[in-house]
Amino acid sequence: MSNKKISACVFPDTMPVDDIVFPLVHIFSHLVYSQPVGVDDEDADMGDFVRVHVPAPLGGERDRFLSLLNELHGRGADYSEQFKNLILSKIGAGKPETKSSIISSLRNSTSMDDRKAEELELLLWQARLVLSLGEFLDKEQRELARDLAIINEREEELLAELRKEKNKQPFNLTKTIRSTTGQGNDLKQLRFKAWSRLFCLGSNPLNSVDCFVTSERDAIDMMVEVYEKLFGSSVESFITLSLPSLTACESFQTDKIKQLQQAELAMILSWIFSDSAGRGSDIEYDYKTLQAEWEQIIEDQYPLAGTERLNLHIYKFPNINPCNLFLESFGGESGQSHFEKENQGAGASTIICWLELAVS
Repeated sequence: MSNKKISACVFPDTMPVDDIVFPLVHIFSHLVYSQPVGVDDEDADMGDFVRVHVPAPLGGERDRFLSLLNELHGRGADYSEQFKNLILSKIGAGKPETKSSIISSLRNSTSMDDRKAEELELLLWQARLVLSLGEFLDKEQRELARDLAIINEREEELLAELRKEKNKQPFNLTKTIRSTTGQGNDLKQLRFKAWSRLFCLGSNPLNSVDCFVTSERDAIDMMVEVYEKLFGSSVESFITLSLPSLTACESFQTDKIKQLQQAELAMILSWIFSDSAGRGSDIEYDYKTLQAEWEQIIEDQYPLAGTERLNLHIYKFPNINPCNLFLESFGGESGQSHFEKENQGAGASTIICWLELAVS
């Protein structure tokens, strides 16, 4: 059995962060991030393990869009508030698309008149804006988390004496602040919708990815619910793989990662992705044994005593291609009667992975 390298597209994130990239590259040869505006609007490499893909290049509108982003960024505006404004707009939680909507028309036609082309450009423009604001918000929240960690360390020092007093529960400032941060469900769903539209309706499709990965459990739940309504069959994770967290690891050890990618068991796992997606042989796998063997390999390289674990849950959605799954789940047309199974790519399946960032 030869080693088939497996790639994964991360969604709805558009910018790589080490906490996500580090665990995943122990399984995948490289990760792809679809971005609203890339490096000169071309696919690009970002190090050994990350590549950038631009589904809908802006062309001559790129400078105008970047100027808009710079203006928004320069205001120091509340990005969460800007998101709420977008939720009230056409791309958000307003009137849902119908069977005759632009999404439906684009999926079921091979040609496009000027009006549809303008509507498509509007959808893509809105999607780029949402995802770009999402990048600003993510950066803002990462900076806040970093500052809170510094404050928390100082807080622990200041309250050390108070903890010695009996029946005294000190007020944890940073814990209270953290509880007010994060993104609401509306913002998450808006980003899912924007990402799926940009990824699926852009002029530069991504055809060389084997599966998709998200750290958002909500995304998995939405896709499972929609798929079960459409096909009447359940979807569950068929294998869960343990991965090392970046916590307590000093840095990316490229040699160690590549050694794991080339291990014999990694070859078997790569074929699992191919077989599950309908592109390989019909080999029967003992998933429990594979999980145990993989767990031991990770333990040998990253002893549990020094490295936290994350879980990668792998789901198979049979007889549906990725974009139909994404648009049905996030694009505003979930469960509509116009869905046609014959357009789904019979025999092909979509593999979605959920990276569980917090494992109890």
